[in-house]
Amino acid sequence: MFDDLILAIGTSRFDKLLFETMRNELGARQVVVHRYVSGADVRPIAVEEHEGYSQVRSLVHSYVRTLNGRDPFRPLLTPSSCRETQIVRIAADEIDDLDYRRRLFVLPGIAGKLSIIVRMPNQAISISAYRGCQGGCFSGRDQERLQPHVSTLAAIVERHCSLPVDRVERPNVEEITEAFLSLNRRKRLSMREAAVCARIVIGHTNESISLDLDISFHSVTTYRRRAYEKLGVTSQSELFQALLCAPSGISAPQLTH
Repeated sequence: MFDDLILAIGTSRFDKLLFETMRNELGARQVVVHRYVSGADVRPIAVEEHEGYSQVRSLVHSYVRTLNGRDPFRPLLTPSSCRETQIVRIAADEIDDLDYRRRLFVLPGIAGKLSIIVRMPNQAISISAYRGCQGGCFSGRDQERLQPHVSTLAAIVERHCSLPVDRVERPNVEEITEAFLSLNRRKRLSMREAAVCARIVIGHTNESISLDLDISFHSVTTYRRRAYEKLGVTSQSELFQALLCAPSGISAPQLTH
């Protein structure tokens, strides 16, 4: 069950194989691993989602930046004097914080999440699987099915978290935003227009852009329309081509997922 995942420890294949494991066992639509260290920011370690969706990275960014303190599991995500693991689950309609529920569950169409939490003296790690509304909430039976594998899966992820990963470096969204701002056009993009365009070319939907920038869906469509008019483009592919003219040196292969 875990042979391929074990062989992928410390490699960029790990995220995908962890997702495939959780999808096969639990019907997960997306999987995220976070590490929590006392006195430090929350760090995403693995992020993957079902093909056809492109919002999980935006949701993770929002969670890490502003929303993690409102996580209903947050009291459990702290170091412990001894190593311990547990499984917890929650349905979207059980989350009391209405804004948190709306932004991370209702708008993205998430029905619920199931997390394996590993607590250690110096850190805590969460391995969270999310289901879409079509899959329904996680049940006690799902939890029971995963229980015999918790210790093994926790050890695998813990080991992966301790190693540097051979990921290919790609420009982050801020660098791509700067590239759009640098485009040599008669009408330059505003900061908001450039920020929206940067997220469009890396695959975000209007909904995920709204979540990431904390602006309304209507504002996203307005900034997108204005930017397209200024750049003389009509599609995501034409927007991508316009970016290649930027003096930043960002190239097509670097932006490829």
